[in-house]
Amino acid sequence: MRVLGDSVDKHDSNLDFNTLQSLYRSLVEESIHGVAVIMGNPPRIVFANSAFINMLGFSSTDLSLSSVKNVLNFFSAYDREKFVNWLEADAQKIPMNSLVEVRLFAKNGVVKWFSLLEDQIQIGTQVGRCLLIDDITVRKEEQEGLIQREERYRMLFSGISEGYALCEVIVDKINNPVDFRYLDVNSAYEKLALIKREDIVGKTVREVFPHIESCWVEILGKVALTGEPAKFDYYYPDAQKSFQVYSFSPALRQFAMLLVDVTQAKEKEKQDIHKTDEVNRIIDGISDFLFVLDKDYHVVRVNKSTCSFFNKTPGDFLGKHCYVVFHGTNEPWPTCPAKYTFEKKITHTEEVLDSNINAPLLVTTSPIRDEKGEVIQCVHLA
Repeated sequence: MRVLGDSVDKHDSNLDFNTLQSLYRSLVEESIHGVAVIMGNPPRIVFANSAFINMLGFSSTDLSLSSVKNVLNFFSAYDREKFVNWLEADAQKIPMNSLVEVRLFAKNGVVKWFSLLEDQIQIGTQVGRCLLIDDITVRKEEQEGLIQREERYRMLFSGISEGYALCEVIVDKINNPVDFRYLDVNSAYEKLALIKREDIVGKTVREVFPHIESCWVEILGKVALTGEPAKFDYYYPDAQKSFQVYSFSPALRQFAMLLVDVTQAKEKEKQDIHKTDEVNRIIDGISDFLFVLDKDYHVVRVNKSTCSFFNKTPGDFLGKHCYVVFHGTNEPWPTCPAKYTFEKKITHTEEVLDSNINAPLLVTTSPIRDEKGEVIQCVHLA
């Protein structure tokens, strides 16, 4: 589009120049792309087709583009200098035809995104610029939305206290997982694994951890290949920490891995087990009959003395109703002290004479309360 109609040989053509010029203008007017011609300094719009006017939200009746003295008034303040520099830089190139993306003010001050492709045009003795214009607002908004989502993801990715790693599986010729490569890790993963991000991203797990157990590759590789999530526990001796590992597949042949530090929870579990063992030793060291009942009269704990007297194992008592295993009845004993303790929520002592036991028993039951003070079990001592 160097000189309007310069490709036409006026002597050889069957169409006269004016006819071709009219045809050219018709093609421009019917184009789905915006077309505008700017001339002068400051640049002024001397022609715009209907597509461009509509892109800006105007009609030919409410916008006289020829009255716009400076086309830069259409540009967002962020892009005016960008547009001028683009025009100046492009003028130095032959051919021109470079692309720029800018924001323009549409009707009512709405800001829209446009791509501009320009070339030089000569009308008579005057030289101007012809702009080919496309509305790219939707695409830019989608891109910006994606950028914002990625930024939110990055903030979440970086801000969580759990270690996070994104990896891709490496398989052999028969599609069995043999290794995996780190694509990204967060700062928490660096701290938990005792390794810097730059020393791990882009490398395989066998390069980073040469002595890693094969089960890691097998389990996590299966997640990447099948899409089935996985969960397992792991103790990392170098850091002396226990982890719960959660993994899922966000994309084909990839898996995300979440490391949750459960070291303190595991230590507490060990302490609780130790305390439980200690309590059991105390209970088993008592020579009287001792067992614990829930509110439905199920036996939930029983000591050795009780088992020895009745010649039974703990399994013969646990989970069963006390009145069935001790008294051979289908309902609580008529003067059951446990029943009194559950109803009155206090310690109670009662003498029980049962021929099924062959011994008079002085029974004391005491409540066991939860953190809210509610009675949930009772200790039965005879």
